[in-house]
Amino acid sequence: MLDKVLNIEANKPYADRKSAARTYEKFIRQHQAQNFFPKDSIVFSPAAIYLSKLNWFVKEVQFTSDGKILFSFSISDYELQTTIDMVNFYKEERQKYFIVNKISDEYRNYFLSATISVNKSKINLEQVIDNYRLTGIRNLFSKINSMNFGTRLLRTDSYVLNGLLDGISDEISYEMEQIQNAVYTFIQKFDKFKINENYFKNINSEFILLERISKEYAEQR
Repeated sequence: MLDKVLNIEANKPYADRKSAARTYEKFIRQHQAQNFFPKDSIVFSPAAIYLSKLNWFVKEVQFTSDGKILFSFSISDYELQTTIDMVNFYKEERQKYFIVNKISDEYRNYFLSATISVNKSKINLEQVIDNYRLTGIRNLFSKINSMNFGTRLLRTDSYVLNGLLDGISDEISYEMEQIQNAVYTFIQKFDKFKINENYFKNINSEFILLERISKEYAEQR
């Protein structure tokens, strides 16, 4: 599911708060929202209220029968997708985020994408989120954009991937820490989920790892 880059459509910038509010209002009226927000008080659910404060463009929140939560949202002109496995949450030390940026030039549309995994050592629920400028992520995608079309690198190309993080690793780590804490806080707002913030405090692995990048033209329809 997370590799279906070419089916993603771009959204309006995050800075447009009125549009974001309308997107949120439209989302909570969708049929899928009825499955996890209280039917008689959708807009007053703690999860819904927190979601509105984030002011993200939410595209999908889906609960699967095997205990996974599929979450897709946009910040500015970047779409992020992640799958939270609540059954194995404490068995997995890292969370993967698939990030896509759609770009149009004078010839056709193309997509830049990156998969970043984040360890869970800095979980801080209810953290005040104060920076969605995504400076580090923008710099990373600028580097990806400078590569040739048809580029697709995986963890086996770790030397090149690590090079892309040179000079911007700290910025991206800070941004992904905030995003991850917001995602987990949102999930925590549902009564059936309880996340232990301290469980992963002693993880010693790299906080972020660049797992995959690509630059590809969109399929013609």
